[in-house]
Amino acid sequence: MFFDTPAKGVVDVAVTLAAVCLFDAYFTQAVLCVVVVVLGGTDGLFGLGSAMLVVAVAVSSEMQQLVTADDILIAGV
Repeated sequence: MFFDTPAKGVVDVAVTLAAVCLFDAYFTQAVLCVVVVVLGGTDGLFGLGSAMLVVAVAVSSEMQQLVTADDILIAGV
């Protein structure tokens, strides 16, 4: 990764959650997984000093279940 040591752990968590969402796609009809990571941020959550990484995964499978969109991570460093 191209992040410093404190931010690297947060990004690793986001990547792990995205992988879990892909795994969950095998058990649901459609999964919408959103992972939001906010890096920096002395100017506030969405200030000019913040960088935001958003990972959205939408995958369908053959199982018949409802759409879920409740996997959201917001982490500040």
